[in-house]
Amino acid sequence: MRKQSDHGLTIRVRKIPENARFADYSLVLKRLPVNRQSIIMNLLDDCDRLRSLFGDMLVRELIYENLEVDSEEIKFLINDYGKPSLREYQNFHFNLSHSGKWVVCAVGDQPLGV
Repeated sequence: MRKQSDHGLTIRVRKIPENARFADYSLVLKRLPVNRQSIIMNLLDDCDRLRSLFGDMLVRELIYENLEVDSEEIKFLINDYGKPSLREYQNFHFNLSHSGKWVVCAVGDQPLGV
């Protein structure tokens, strides 16, 4: 599901498949930077790992669509509060949220939250 406004805002929502198992996404996990893999693997359970992995895939997809930066080339900065941003694109903002089987990501040219 995609929603886009005339103000440079894109919101995308994904549902994690009902029968999804974290083990089925091991190849996707291996394509992420090692530090991100470690963060995901240190989460408490497979449901949290799936939500985090789907969120990561979603933000990378939107970064590619908006900036044409391949996943392997994305460099994140983490601020003092733990919020990530893109190192080389300070005017590109994004925010992720998830609940149950749903993951949402918003991107835009101004700070935002979901």
